[in-house]
Amino acid sequence: GEYVRTNRGKFGICISVSNVTGRYCQPKYLIQWSKAEAYYITKQTITKHSKNIIDLIKVGDIVEIVINEINGYTNKVEIVNEEQIEILKTANKKYIKSIVTKEQFESLEYKV
Repeated sequence: GEYVRTNRGKFGICISVSNVTGRYCQPKYLIQWSKAEAYYITKQTITKHSKNIIDLIKVGDIVEIVINEINGYTNKVEIVNEEQIEILKTANKKYIKSIVTKEQFESLEYKV
């Protein structure tokens, strides 16, 4: 299984398959995807894939990180530069609780 990021800014975990229909991923566990949408993930819709979810984070994404393991306190951080991504890479990925991609945020935001 690998983490994937699509051109619509969605994350998921897929198992790679190569079958006669040419699909690249078959859903194993997918985050916020309908079954129909997950079924038709193709190589062209995947912008990046990796065994490590930190590799898929981009500038503009919002990451919820655990800042206190004992109490379970978290903090949401907007990734504003590549340096922040490098800091996350040096930390253990268990500290990442959730990710909202910039594309997801833009599609859901209410502009005043």
